[in-house]
Amino acid sequence: MMKYSVIATYDDCEIEVKTNSADTAICGLLEHAENGAAVDVVDNYTGEVYVTANKGEPYVTEEWSMMILGWLMLNSWGM
Repeated sequence: MMKYSVIATYDDCEIEVKTNSADTAICGLLEHAENGAAVDVVDNYTGEVYVTANKGEPYVTEEWSMMILGWLMLNSWGM
């Protein structure tokens, strides 16, 4: 079983990516959210929702907000 699921829902399809990599999950989250999809990042072991974007009120856990910030810093600053 993969650790994370990124579920992107568009008007005409749903795309689910399962991964053990937080880096891959964050990249998928940002890409699909930027393209206008409603996106959830879910822990496949506990069912906890870490992030919800583009549907209703945005939600992110404190841990995932820090992880996303770190990912953005690494990818923007080229560290």
